Amino acid sequence: MKIIADFSDIAPSECGAELFDRLAVLLPEFVVAGSRGPLLRMRIPIEDPRYVIVRELFRQAGFTPWQEREPKGARRPNEYFLAFLKRYEPDDYEASEFLMPSPPTDARFPGYKHDAAGLLCIESESTNRTALSAAMAAKAGGVNELIVTSPVRATLETARLARLVFRPITFLDRDEKPISWPGGQRWELTSDLTLPSAIPNPPRKWDEPRPQVARYLRSALQRLLPFDLAHAFEQSGKRGRLVASRHFYQFCTSQNIQMDWIPIQIED
Repeated sequence: MKIIADFSDIAPSECGAELFDRLAVLLPEFVVAGSRGPLLRMRIPIEDPRYVIVRELFRQAGFTPWQEREPKGARRPNEYFLAFLKRYEPDDYEASEFLMPSPPTDARFPGYKHDAAGLLCIESESTNRTALSAAMAAKAGGVNELIVTSPVRATLETARLARLVFRPITFLDRDEKPISWPGGQRWELTSDLTLPSAIPNPPRKWDEPRPQVARYLRSALQRLLPFDLAHAFEQSGKRGRLVASRHFYQFCTSQNIQMDWIPIQIED
């Protein structure tokens, strides 16, 4: 796993032309064209020696991280955005007993609802084209509803994975009448198992990397084995995010089913 320092987008008007030019010379690969001129879109691994130099250049110019101030409020002219992100690698996934799957961020159906039976309905007018035409796996709105194509369903069913459930999804026209799915039926991939509550995470400090990982007691999960897919528990009573076994991750990877993954921490 690598920790990435995300400075977001910085324009010359935000930090001053002199500092912007010095940063652009130091990090030319992060200069991008914005609608109103050049921007610095800096996302630097913290082990990169230039990360320390960037922080020092900001300090010398009188800037401090906005997230460092409490209470935050609106960002001040002498503050800059800085967040720390976790970037996982295949070795991190292979070492994890359980992971949270999520389709790529561009494979998303933003318009959806649930019918009286609790089944997912996708509204055609707001359908994301990438999710509709290309992705084998997509999501509805947030991250709790995972959508797959019929071929992906058939592939997953051959693996005899435990506790998987496929629920049909209705495609609606602008008048909210059911119509045929372009490119074939889609299914919500869910589970009939809900996990016990995760171990609460302490409040995250501003300089701790995101995302915070879910933590579970090993004994709490062992009582529920075998399972390859389950829902996290949410106090609201709604289904939480999906939690998958390493076997599920390995099978999806072997079949080139594109997902993003977040490892889960298991504590004895």
